[in-house]
Amino acid sequence: MVELNSCEVELKALVADTGTVNSIVGGYEVRVLNGKQFPWAVVLDYLVGQGLEVWVTKEDVLVIKSKPSSM
Repeated sequence: MVELNSCEVELKALVADTGTVNSIVGGYEVRVLNGKQFPWAVVLDYLVGQGLEVWVTKEDVLVIKSKPSSM
């Protein structure tokens, strides 16, 4: 069984059943499944607080992507 790092565990707890979280190349991809109940401010603040760059795209659902800061 693969162990999740503590940031991913915490992010999954924040998102709960309003979205999904996957690790991607040093950052995360969060797929928003329930935009009305999704904790937008908490999740975005958490990701930026981890030193990650964050952007939102629209695929089949809204997707928050993050990666380590280039600075």
